[in-house]
Amino acid sequence: MLDDFIVANRDAIVELTKARVAARTGPNSTGQELPDGIPAFLDHLIVALRLADRTDYIDHERIRESATKHGRDLLAKGLTIAQVVHDYGDVCQVVTGLAIDQRANVPTSEFQVLNLCLDDAIAAAITAFAEGPHPRP
Repeated sequence: MLDDFIVANRDAIVELTKARVAARTGPNSTGQELPDGIPAFLDHLIVALRLADRTDYIDHERIRESATKHGRDLLAKGLTIAQVVHDYGDVCQVVTGLAIDQRANVPTSEFQVLNLCLDDAIAAAITAFAEGPHPRP
């Protein structure tokens, strides 16, 4: 399933995502913003996939907390809001591409969980980014 696929390919997903980020044009895009944010997202995604499989429960708050930190980190590094969105989009593209390349049998429902988690992460990261270094009360 997708959780096992991500565990087995975690290092490749991080490295391929990092390469996509570095290749993207834009100010300050080095791919070095990934060491914390995207790997943390993958960890939360794995847990979400395993919980959703058993209980239809996703820990939205943990995903949001991690993505909020990622958004603030990217703001501090001078990246654009587009780069924040593309970080998470790159994860989706890499996971999907690897699954296709490896002919992984991943149920559609698990891709729905991936997309739901990406939506949570993107929304939280952009909100944190937009609020700036000092979140509004």
